[in-house]
Amino acid sequence: MSGRDDVVDRRSAEWFSPAFTVDPYPTYADARETPGLVRSVFGFWIATRAADVEFVLSDRRFGKRNRETLTALRGSALLQEPVFQMTGRMIINLDRPDHARLRRLVNPAFVRPRMEALRPAVQRIVDGLIDKLYPQGRMDVIADFAYPIPVAVICDIVGIPDQARPVLRRLTDALVPSSEARVLTTRELREANEAAAEAAAFFRTLCAGRRDGEDTDLAGHLTACAHAGQLSADELSANLMHLFMAGHETTVNFIGNAVLALHKHPEVLAALRADPAGIGQAVEELLRYDSSVQNIYRTALCDVRIGDVLVREGDVVLCMLGAANRDPKVFADPDRLDINRPHLKPYSFGGGMHYCLGAGLVRVEAEVALATLIQRIPGMELRLEGRPDWKRNAQMRGLRSLPARWTVGSGQPVDVDTRDTRERSGA
Repeated sequence: MSGRDDVVDRRSAEWFSPAFTVDPYPTYADARETPGLVRSVFGFWIATRAADVEFVLSDRRFGKRNRETLTALRGSALLQEPVFQMTGRMIINLDRPDHARLRRLVNPAFVRPRMEALRPAVQRIVDGLIDKLYPQGRMDVIADFAYPIPVAVICDIVGIPDQARPVLRRLTDALVPSSEARVLTTRELREANEAAAEAAAFFRTLCAGRRDGEDTDLAGHLTACAHAGQLSADELSANLMHLFMAGHETTVNFIGNAVLALHKHPEVLAALRADPAGIGQAVEELLRYDSSVQNIYRTALCDVRIGDVLVREGDVVLCMLGAANRDPKVFADPDRLDINRPHLKPYSFGGGMHYCLGAGLVRVEAEVALATLIQRIPGMELRLEGRPDWKRNAQMRGLRSLPARWTVGSGQPVDVDTRDTRERSGA
């Protein structure tokens, strides 16, 4: 080894502590002062600078190597656990050629024109929620508003019946810890294994009643593809579960993060209320400012030198998207929420061939949800007792709850016309 290859950053143990999940951004700023990558006490590399994150995500010498990475992080015995058998078949954890094969099957459901065409449906869902919530004068922004929107949308896209939503939410909560770069507790592993088995059984039953070519939803389409030999039955159930999880979990967290950020910056909130057409640009800035996905990993497929560091084949690099989004070399005054920031391209959706499949869907849902909430409940105030209630998850940044209140009748809800947003997006 040479240069800084053998230097271990002892502070990196704090990156997965409860205090870090409350506010990771000072830690990121401190870490960016160290040039290049740092070696964590857990053995993997950490990239915090935007240039390094972008390089790793876009360079084809990095991939997933899911089995090898799990072995390095958690030991080979875990590969046989049901949860890791399932997640190992998910498109997000696959390299070429399997990633390309599955992505081709799924991509048509998430192309931009289809996502833009969902705006009226999303608007109806949001309006229906506010019609119900407004007379109550209070809500939990997470449970009552942020959660139902993307769940309803992704269930419709996939073809999941309404009555199954509570079950799949419970399964999602049990499976999420398995995606973190840490060792699971005995209880977490048991619950994740049980959830994986239950999810596989659920989607096998869901798809068993589908007949080739008769269903227009994603479950029907992928079932037909499975019958044609384009993916296995295990891949079918694993990826339908993945699409449900990815199709709502990040959006729920992001809407909550965005509402909190806007209420911490009343001048920005007032500007959006005065000019709702700016919601598209505002969402891009909010994605940068407090992304729901804070980190993703890549594994070196061969030896790669990044600055003074030689990343060996098989080494894992944890790309801190939240840190890259606040890099002052890319974003001026990065700790300021500036919805007029020019040429904005946040790192929140990753990059390269694993760029988030549902990025367009997140944008549509967030734009409609935030614009409508701002306009229809202008007197809403957050009721925080102490600091916000953040989830204890270093990868998925989101709130467990976000209480809000308003005086019914002080600012009557109004109908929202989203044409300005559609025009901005080019739809």
